Amino acid sequence: MSNDPIVKPGKPSATNQRVVSGPACTTLAGRAAGAKCDQLSMLINSRNPIITVESSEEQRFLGLVERVAEQLSVPLYVWSVTTGLCRSGGAVLYNSDQPEQALTNIGTIHGDGIFLLKDFARYCDNDRVSRRLRDVADGFRTSRRSIVILAASIVLPPELSADAVGFALGLPSADELLRGVKCTIVELASTHGVQSALDAAAMGELAWLWLRYQPESALAKWFRERLAGANGRMKKVLLVALARKLLIALWRYATHGVVPEGVVLKPAS
Repeated sequence: MSNDPIVKPGKPSATNQRVVSGPACTTLAGRAAGAKCDQLSMLINSRNPIITVESSEEQRFLGLVERVAEQLSVPLYVWSVTTGLCRSGGAVLYNSDQPEQALTNIGTIHGDGIFLLKDFARYCDNDRVSRRLRDVADGFRTSRRSIVILAASIVLPPELSADAVGFALGLPSADELLRGVKCTIVELASTHGVQSALDAAAMGELAWLWLRYQPESALAKWFRERLAGANGRMKKVLLVALARKLLIALWRYATHGVVPEGVVLKPAS
């Protein structure tokens, strides 16, 4: 966990106001994700033909699996019903948008490979898709070839569940969220000229002030709902998450005039 303090509003923090640069953000986030990379790498190296990931954080997991593929020197293919199947960074394979067609294409690809299928679980109730997936999975047991099914909710038929192993992405740590806020600041500064310098203490102060002065806002309600029963570590995670959500909401208000939901605005005196 980070040693950066998160304090309630009061006297301004004397902590050095430093923004982490873009490359540093990437390096720090990479170290934080190391344990998860190791876990996913182990599942792939263990010749598991089907890996399920139940999460709505597509971009976060995509970044993780891209890193794993690079470390293992294994090609990564990504599929969705709207785009079809393509090698990461490459062109879409012809006639691969439908689930059964995608599996047929996967079966023709030789050598090691990681095949990330987004929202694929919903199609597995189809008998032909289920049978095709089992056939493809049977050929994945002798090499580093894994089909990774990613979705917010996954319920597989019993015949597929027997071949599947789950991977828990889990919640981001407070450190990951904090770095995410700092990286967001860096991005806004580089793309829109926004100048800001928030350290951990300042972001904590910002979040506490929001809770104090906008208690009926959607963000404050979101925080209180998740705070019930949370332990000390989870409270810190939630506070940093609130700071990140708040930063984005305030940017939308400043640039597009979109008032955060539930906010009470007072006329200027």
